[in-house]
Amino acid sequence: PVRLVAIFSVIASVPTLLLVIFASLLFQYGVEFWFSDRARDMLENAASLAQENYDRERQRVGLETSAMSHDLAGYLQDLPIESQEFAAAFGYQLLIRNLSEAIIFSVSPDQSVQALALVNPYDRPLERVVTAHLVNDVTPERPKTIVSDERFAAVAVLPIADNTYLYAARVFEPELASQLARGAEVRRNYRTLINRSRTMQLRFNAALLAISLLIVAVSIWIALKLAERLVRPVGELVGAARQVTAGDLSVRVPVTGSKDEVATLGAAFNRMTRRLEGQTRAPGGTPGSYQASPPFSWTRPATIDRPSPVPSTPLLVRAAS
Repeated sequence: PVRLVAIFSVIASVPTLLLVIFASLLFQYGVEFWFSDRARDMLENAASLAQENYDRERQRVGLETSAMSHDLAGYLQDLPIESQEFAAAFGYQLLIRNLSEAIIFSVSPDQSVQALALVNPYDRPLERVVTAHLVNDVTPERPKTIVSDERFAAVAVLPIADNTYLYAARVFEPELASQLARGAEVRRNYRTLINRSRTMQLRFNAALLAISLLIVAVSIWIALKLAERLVRPVGELVGAARQVTAGDLSVRVPVTGSKDEVATLGAAFNRMTRRLEGQTRAPGGTPGSYQASPPFSWTRPATIDRPSPVPSTPLLVRAAS
């Protein structure tokens, strides 16, 4: 019976192992889905799109500032810089080019900065923002782009006088830079996870298989222990039956207080041996023993002489007179 229970436990563990294989395949499929080429391209394209928009806006501010400097130089040929007409034209240029603020300034040989005209709707101290070092590396053909926490700015040469420049900026949401930084970090983390995905799959499959085998082993061990506890009374009955066969009718099996079939069988066995012991007890014999009858012997019967055959001559019967 213990062997039967063990076989049954092994057979019962097959669905568990199949479930483990299915879960492993499902996990692998999910990992392959999230780390597939399509998912990777989608994430890379989303991050690249945001970065491209960021770079495009920065380049646009530089190009718009350069073009605006040439338009303002044309206005200054006909209008004085202190006039209201030039101020209106200055603000109009800022509006149509989708810029937020601008200042025309000059740098003296002693590196001091003088503001000549400005459009400052945000009331920002542009005089302190614009410094002499901003004009470093600025040429008439190549404006200088500056990126701060919340502004794209550019400095371009104003072709109207020497050492005269135009500073223009575009205000953007402060969260844009942090979002781009988080997007770049997510992309780096995703690439790291891609490199670790195969190792993660192997570790998950190994852990799942080990835990499943451990559960199956514990289940089989518990089943064997229960089977041993259930089968022990049956084994005691088999041993007692062998002792009865050997002639010992005083043998009894322990009966538990439970009312299951095994306990009922043990009680019936004890009653049977008790009755047999009482019926077969010989006078002067030891209790619990009986005298076995001699073995049955068969002898061949003696040969019986057959009578002589009846004579073939008929007998004459004479009637009495």
